Amino acid sequence: MGTTGLTQNAQFICLDPRKTKRARIATALGSGNAIRWIRFVPLSICGWPEADKRAADAWAMSKERDHGPIRRWAARKLLWLQYCGARAMFASRPDAIAVCWNGLSGSRRVFMDGARDAGARTLYFELAPLPGRLTADPCGVNYASGLPRDIAPYRAWLRDAPTPDWRAVGREIQQRRPANARVDVGNMPPLTVPFFFCCSANTGRQPTKAVRRGISNGRALRHRPDYGRKTIAKRLASAHQRTPYGQRELCSFAGRRW
Repeated sequence: MGTTGLTQNAQFICLDPRKTKRARIATALGSGNAIRWIRFVPLSICGWPEADKRAADAWAMSKERDHGPIRRWAARKLLWLQYCGARAMFASRPDAIAVCWNGLSGSRRVFMDGARDAGARTLYFELAPLPGRLTADPCGVNYASGLPRDIAPYRAWLRDAPTPDWRAVGREIQQRRPANARVDVGNMPPLTVPFFFCCSANTGRQPTKAVRRGISNGRALRHRPDYGRKTIAKRLASAHQRTPYGQRELCSFAGRRW
């Protein structure tokens, strides 16, 4: 990705990502711009009207939320302090541009939210779908990006853009290594055996402990003739209701009657 469209001699304040991502961001921003790398989001106790909502939104998108009440309170309080610190920092430097990698959840989200609410500009980086490319978006990444939702701009671009060899590009695409190693489940029973189907709609993450407990209860209950399918469904529904902050977990039955 080039630096076309970026402000020259701008002051970028970038939340320091990993080493390889840092090099990519620095290359994209260009050598003519000043980049200040910060490792941690600053903290502040100065309250802002939006602080509670921003901290709650960042927490709701975090990967690790299935903790006890004390850890949940501490994590949300830290996000609250980070949002206030980021907003205070950018309020004193409204001409600076906030930069981070991804920025969908946790500390990175409140860092960018604080900058935006302070009136500063933002720039989100992420790996592009095509190899060797990055995306830089002022609005966000994935569903929060500023890409047009209408097909017309893409058709206009296609008319004037050179036509690459898409098959050659496709051969360069490699699957990204998973963050967690796959678990060997061993020999699975045939699909003719009754089973639970648990689908996590939360961006591919594992079901929460509450849902896993419900599944475990269901597996134990299916061997008891005095418990029917409705009872197991109630247990799973109860586990779903205990999922914190509305994490979208779907538990349903597939296969034969128990």
